[in-house]
Amino acid sequence: MGRLALYVESRGVDLQAVTALEALRGALGYSKYLDGLRRADLWGVWSPEGPEALRGLSDRLVRETSVFINPNKHRWRLWAGGDDNDRIAGGDAWALIWPVDDAEGRSATAALRSSGFVKSMSWVAKGTLWTFRFTASGRGRELALAEEITVAVQRDRGLLANPHIHRWACGLGDVSMDQALRLMGRGREKERVPSAS
Repeated sequence: MGRLALYVESRGVDLQAVTALEALRGALGYSKYLDGLRRADLWGVWSPEGPEALRGLSDRLVRETSVFINPNKHRWRLWAGGDDNDRIAGGDAWALIWPVDDAEGRSATAALRSSGFVKSMSWVAKGTLWTFRFTASGRGRELALAEEITVAVQRDRGLLANPHIHRWACGLGDVSMDQALRLMGRGREKERVPSAS
């Protein structure tokens, strides 16, 4: 099975990241620990066509379908399984969050199937990748802080993921696209739908 990851971030100021950072540093009291926060969308495409077929049409998928990006607003990076450029700089720690019910992924799957670019496709999934930069006070506690900041368990603790509607994973350092796709695709093999003819 071929896999393709698309990392998409804003060319300008990311208002969601700025708002989240202000809330975390202000109302939620993480100013002593949290120095910076970045956000990017992470799309995964799974296809039985194999990595070579996906690699060959990956740029067209992005530029010609308008499913994933607006070239005026976003910069992006593609990764097809087996590439050496597998890692995205993650800061001190990262959190990958994806919905239990991935409506955007289903919509992208339907759009790509109807576009004719991919002959047979299993599914598309969308997640959000947050990367954290911590102050000296947060050193040594990076993973614990990332997990605490990520999962909203109380009104004043956690912000980025609602445990009732999201799945999440946290880690340290750089993010492996292979690892991110494995996390987002976990259990999805059972949900594959035959391609439209």
